[in-house]
Amino acid sequence: EVRVGSERLAVVKPCTRCKVTTTDQETTERGEEPVKTMGEFRRKWHVGTRAGDKTDVFFGQNCCHFGAGGRIFKGDVVEARVWVW
Repeated sequence: EVRVGSERLAVVKPCTRCKVTTTDQETTERGEEPVKTMGEFRRKWHVGTRAGDKTDVFFGQNCCHFGAGGRIFKGDVVEARVWVW
């Protein structure tokens, strides 16, 4: 479980990085970073997941909120309540 401000989130699974992170948002030029560097230590076998395939780079988590009405604001404290591997 993760808490952001007053919102509780369940950590569902690791998520992969897409090529959008390699696109310069001002020039629209694409490069290899940050996916190239993250790929050195964030591949499927590094994070121990069944999700994705062997070429995916994982960096982040998919989460679901526990209920309606919660709000997250810039500057809210993020707290990891429970980690189960």
